[in-house]
Amino acid sequence: MSVNNFFLHECINCGKKMKVDATKVNPDRPFIKCSGCLTIQPVELPERKSVPPDTIVQPKALPELGWLIVHDEQTNTQVYKLKPGINLIGRKAEKYKAGKPDIEIETPDRYMSRSHCEIEVVIKTGKVIYVLKDYQSLNGTFINCKKLDEQLERLSEHDQFMLADNDTLQLGQTKIVFKTPEKVKNTKEATR
Repeated sequence: MSVNNFFLHECINCGKKMKVDATKVNPDRPFIKCSGCLTIQPVELPERKSVPPDTIVQPKALPELGWLIVHDEQTNTQVYKLKPGINLIGRKAEKYKAGKPDIEIETPDRYMSRSHCEIEVVIKTGKVIYVLKDYQSLNGTFINCKKLDEQLERLSEHDQFMLADNDTLQLGQTKIVFKTPEKVKNTKEATR
C-alpha cells in the first residue's frame, strides 16, 4: 500500500471541482487558489493514511458562510456564495482599472461601480460576523433599516455595517438580499 496525497475540493465561489495534491498545501496555512475563478480559499486537509493508489480522499466539506441574492428587475436572479475574509463586490466588466472583484454581478446598471463595496466574513469563536463597507463607490452603498418608517441609509466611506440575515443592499440601482446559514440550509433555500 502507498500513501495517496490527492483529494477533491469544490470551490466555495464558483463550484469548480479540483484535484488537490495535499503535499503542495502548507498545513499551517491550508489555502489553495481555484484554477477557475482564481479565488484563494481555505481547505481542510485529509488525515494521512495508507489507501489504495487510485482512491481519492475527500476532506470535510467547508460550511457555507452566506449568500448574496440579486433580486432586481434589471437582471436575472443571481446567487453568490461568500467566502471567508474580504469579498469585493462590483459590476462585471471586460476591463478593470483596479483589481477584479471577487463577486462580479452581471447587470446593465451603470450606477454600480466595478469595485462597489466589500463584505468581510470574520469567524470568531465559532460565530460568523459579516461587515459591510463601501469601497469608495461613486453612487454609494445603501442598506435598509429594520424600522418601516426609516429610509435607506447610505454608508459613508468610514462606516462599517454589521449585516444580519435578510438585509437588503442597494448598489447603484441594483437590489441584493443577504442570507445566512442561520436562517436557511443551502443555496437553493437562500434563492427562494
